[in-house]
Amino acid sequence: MGTGHLKNGLVKNESAFTLLELLCVLALLGMLTMIAMPAVADFSRKRNLDIAARSIATEIRKCQQQSIVSGHPRCIEFLLHNPYYDYRVKDCFTNETERFSLPEGTYINSTTIGTAGGSNPCLRFFPGGTVSGGGTLVLRNEHDHLVYVVVAPVTGRVRISDQPPDHW
Repeated sequence: MGTGHLKNGLVKNESAFTLLELLCVLALLGMLTMIAMPAVADFSRKRNLDIAARSIATEIRKCQQQSIVSGHPRCIEFLLHNPYYDYRVKDCFTNETERFSLPEGTYINSTTIGTAGGSNPCLRFFPGGTVSGGGTLVLRNEHDHLVYVVVAPVTGRVRISDQPPDHW
């Protein structure tokens, strides 16, 4: 019995893909990938901006809670003159400082947060949890997408928005 034959003498009909068919499928997959890549890259950039906003909001809330628990004033300072746009959290009693960096491609565009006597915008939390003033921190990525981190005066409530606050 030879290859491709069945027991009763019939020839087995084998089917396979031709090289031309495989090349067509690969070309279609390549075109679909080229179409999808800009959308994926844009999503990644927006995601980094969202991560930066959420990280800052988390650190603001953490700063407020640590001020209440420790009984010492704490502040979060935004270093606008630094080429990496860092921010730092400082215990005003012990001078302990933690420094944080924004994700690559994310920048502090502007802010309405006051300087609290220093040269950089700063939110100072008191032992009761109140804040020296509120304001808005505007984050931007290299494609000019904006996210607003809004801190309410007095209470220090933090929210993140894609739209500027009503008072703008």
